[in-house]
Amino acid sequence: MIVMKAAPMAEPAGTDRPKWTRNRLVGVVCLLSGMAVILHSLALALGSWAEPGPGMWPLVIGVALVVASVATLTRRLDDTEQERFCPRSLLVVPALLSLYVFIWAFSLLGLTVPGFLLALFWLKVLGHQGWWMSVTLAALATAVFYVLFVPVLGVPFPADLLLGGR
Repeated sequence: MIVMKAAPMAEPAGTDRPKWTRNRLVGVVCLLSGMAVILHSLALALGSWAEPGPGMWPLVIGVALVVASVATLTRRLDDTEQERFCPRSLLVVPALLSLYVFIWAFSLLGLTVPGFLLALFWLKVLGHQGWWMSVTLAALATAVFYVLFVPVLGVPFPADLLLGGR
């Protein structure tokens, strides 16, 4: 039996887009986000390395984001190095939205409830884990973060709905 394969069709003239367009778009979005983080962090007290203020770590993260963005913008990738866009790529949108909801809820309810719900959402909805695994890991992660940041490091969190707070 002879199988014939059709030759790939060429793109219509004028539709060739540079291979790096998506990378540049991501780089520009991340660069603008990093600059926004830096500007917002400068509005807060930076403190010192020994006693960092509330703006110190957002500043460090913003600078890292800007550096990574510049690296993305200046590096040209071949098609073989790029990850293909697929429907799972859109999971970034609900992931970011869930972080915004977490930040808002954290200021009102403390860490335990929003932290548990964020971890549960990421594990169950975004990670497609089973219920038992999602609930167990979300509870464990929330407990570890609470113990690490509140009693051990003494970070002042908003009053917690379940455990109280400082």
